[in-house]
Amino acid sequence: MKNFIKERWPDMLLGVVFVVSGFVKAVDPVGLSYKIEEYLGMFQLSGWSGLSMLLSVLLCAAELTLGLFLLLRLWRRITAVAVTLFILVFTILTYSIYTDPYGGINECGCFGEAVHLSNGATFAKNLILLVVAGFHL
Repeated sequence: MKNFIKERWPDMLLGVVFVVSGFVKAVDPVGLSYKIEEYLGMFQLSGWSGLSMLLSVLLCAAELTLGLFLLLRLWRRITAVAVTLFILVFTILTYSIYTDPYGGINECGCFGEAVHLSNGATFAKNLILLVVAGFHL
């Protein structure tokens, strides 16, 4: 049992985080699309706001799929790389929000309306998840 826990803890932790995050966002994809529009506006990409609903659905689907792949241990190498890249991109994104001198985005929307994290807490969470993803690789 101890070996099982030692080997599976990164899969389980990351899988649960991804499934919960994806599910909570999937409950309100319109709200997530508004949050995506905020991000696009922050990076002067407002012209892409017409794609926010599509990006919202794709983000939910990607998180749920990757989380389930982790929990079920499917396509382990590809999933490990995809999860690490996913977390890396969002770590960079949250860092840019955390260090934004104008403070345009107050909350990341990582867990939809279920859990509200400050930008600093979100950045710290992403750094921890990035380390766990490194163990998973």
